Amino acid sequence: MQLSSFLQSILVTQPSQHECLLLIKLLKSQGAMAAMTWPSQDMQPISLNALKSASGECFVEGFHKLDKLRIQALRHLKEVSAPIGRNDSRNKIGLLNKIEQLESEKQLVEGNLLVVTHALQLSLNLCEKYVRLVNHPERAETFKAERLEILQMLSYSQNRQ
Repeated sequence: MQLSSFLQSILVTQPSQHECLLLIKLLKSQGAMAAMTWPSQDMQPISLNALKSASGECFVEGFHKLDKLRIQALRHLKEVSAPIGRNDSRNKIGLLNKIEQLESEKQLVEGNLLVVTHALQLSLNLCEKYVRLVNHPERAETFKAERLEILQMLSYSQNRQ
């Protein structure tokens, strides 16, 4: 059967990228495979039922063998055509994906930093409130000095970014 030999030839040869994409479309379903025409093989389209009965006469396993060949050829074509779209850090697509991933991680870290900074600001405000309630001048001065030191650390870390 001509279709069987064509599918087997796909497994051993590497078609061009254009042929790969076309063959992937044609081998995605049994019906598309039956209706397939391929000029270099002089194949003509037939109905799926006619293909099933013809393959039943040609092969011991019947249409099942032809369908297995179709699936193997489809997998082979997908593997052969895969290098163009691989997300590899050495090509443009991979690098763009890496940049996108790093930017999302950066936004997550910045969001976490904003939450921590806000919590620290609330804590400092609460501490200042309690220092005023104690009404002890020495503790108020100590608090102001420590608060200034904390704010300088925050300012220093923000300027480093």
